[in-house]
Amino acid sequence: MARPKEALIAKETVVETAARIMARDGFEALSLRRLGAELKVNSASLYHHFEGKDDILRAVARAALKAIDLPPPSADWRGWIGRAAVGFRHLLIDRPYLVPLMLGQPRPRTLAIAVTDERLAEAGVSPAMRAEFLQALDMTVIGSALVAIASAKAAAAQGEEERPAAIDHDELLRTTIGMLLDRFVSTSADGA
Repeated sequence: MARPKEALIAKETVVETAARIMARDGFEALSLRRLGAELKVNSASLYHHFEGKDDILRAVARAALKAIDLPPPSADWRGWIGRAAVGFRHLLIDRPYLVPLMLGQPRPRTLAIAVTDERLAEAGVSPAMRAEFLQALDMTVIGSALVAIASAKAAAAQGEEERPAAIDHDELLRTTIGMLLDRFVSTSADGA
């Protein structure tokens, strides 16, 4: 579909509205027609800024990932990666509509991922092993967030308040990420 000659709406407005629709009604609720209706424009107007729905979804994911409260950089890069992972987990818990976006391909690249990749390269981890680690990191964080999301939904379905967790899931995630890092760095050092 041809793009309109002039933008009728701002790109940021499209992204914010798409995120609002998904936050309110779920990931599946977003369509170009619905987005256009909410913005009071013909859905063809969306093509001025975006190639299609997938492009809008990637923009929503990128915008949301900028909201992660990253820890300040530190010499303890392994600890930093764990703390950044916790920030990502909290973002997914707060915005569960992002989970399908994070499971899709290609995944948006974040500052935390770029720094992690760079630190792993400095530690001598091969590009293939770094890619595998980043995949494992994403899946570990997403899995941890899904546990929290499911727990909250189950409590809400039973009309209960969410019970405090028996374990500190943030600490568990940091520990798991540390173990993954140790394994990938040592495996890479062993030449595997």
